[in-house]
Amino acid sequence: MKYSRIFALILSVLLTVSLLGCEKIDLSGGKDNDGGHAGSSDASDPNTLTVKTTVSGAEAFRPEGGASPKADRILAQIERVEQSTGCTVDVELVSEETLSDRFLRACRTGKKYADVIQTDAMFLSRYYDEGYFLSLDAAGLDASATGSLKKSDGTAYALRADGWNNPPPTVSYLLFYNEKLLTDRLCETPLELYEAKAWNWVNFEKLCSQVTDGEVFALAHPNETETDLIWATLHAAGLTYFSDDGSCTMDSEQGLTGFTKLQSLLNSGVTYRLGSYENPTADPTAKLAFTNGHTAFLVGNSSLLFETDDASVTSCLGQNLRIIGFPSIQRNTTGATYSSDDIFCGITAKANTALCKKILPLLFEAPEGTDPNQELTEDYFYHEKDAEIYFDLLASADTDTSLPMEENRSIVEEYFLQIAKGQLSAKEYLSNLQSLFNANNEIQKGN
Repeated sequence: MKYSRIFALILSVLLTVSLLGCEKIDLSGGKDNDGGHAGSSDASDPNTLTVKTTVSGAEAFRPEGGASPKADRILAQIERVEQSTGCTVDVELVSEETLSDRFLRACRTGKKYADVIQTDAMFLSRYYDEGYFLSLDAAGLDASATGSLKKSDGTAYALRADGWNNPPPTVSYLLFYNEKLLTDRLCETPLELYEAKAWNWVNFEKLCSQVTDGEVFALAHPNETETDLIWATLHAAGLTYFSDDGSCTMDSEQGLTGFTKLQSLLNSGVTYRLGSYENPTADPTAKLAFTNGHTAFLVGNSSLLFETDDASVTSCLGQNLRIIGFPSIQRNTTGATYSSDDIFCGITAKANTALCKKILPLLFEAPEGTDPNQELTEDYFYHEKDAEIYFDLLASADTDTSLPMEENRSIVEEYFLQIAKGQLSAKEYLSNLQSLFNANNEIQKGN
């Protein structure tokens, strides 16, 4: 009998541990049973701010201690805020699939999943479009004081993680250029044109022609994995993806203008032909073509600037690496959008707004005696003017086009099958693009 009771106790302990283990696995990717209200037991505690994050490592809302000096500063700031307010910041790491599944199910059934969600801008744009996020104003926060994500109508949604130094913010699309290649050829630099208020597409095309001399090309030709030149051109033309009724507007006049301009660049001889197309001996990627000095310009996400390995663009070009905003094709347009890997914190529609208003401004204000932008400038920028331009672009960017850009890659693939190989004109391509986009959209809806 004694052994039976011991055996029963051991079995009970094992079963409990097993169930706890299953719950842990379930929280990172499984299904819950309460419509999305899973995870922290403090979800309804008026003194606990609950955060669900899809971000791990030093970029997480509550990073691991010792991961980096920046992570340690963030942890110290959270601790100071908790002590000063008497509240708790409870953070749970979940997968993107879990977040999408549970958060949406909770919202649709009127339940609270978390106060704050940390994820990338692509997901945030989806959530606030569907009404699952509060605007910062509705949450009682001053958007101008926290660093925020703005929608095209001027409403501010979500807090930029760089508001508290975590992580470096990124923006698409920048034009990186090798200043030495331009000055060696006695060309006027983009910065000089920018300061003269003459940085536009016409002068950009002119500069591309001037710098191309047989050994150096203006731009690296994009391939399937280096598509930023395509998207930057379309954004510079003012392209939008959806009209107010949700229908596709890729075949708009702005789209035609953008594709026509891009085709003229590709046909002008200023682009460096990569190995996957006309030149079998060329460099396999646009970034490599840029870092080894074959090209003067590279269009890319500004996260390239924050890479620190020895093979990074910053390390290879050093002080010769400059950045500028991609030039506009039409008035009042810009290629500046947030990329899909930018990290933001959004306040959910069911959040404890009083708690958010109490804690978040303290977390997102710069610690006394620090200037996050200045620290970022000192850590990553050789030239203070480049940092100034970068922060201006960051402030004006939004994510309205981030979701379709990321989820409709077949459009970019179709581009290479048609325009890049000269099989169709831009106008002919756009007429086909409408049906391609609609078909792809139906597939997305079916999933």
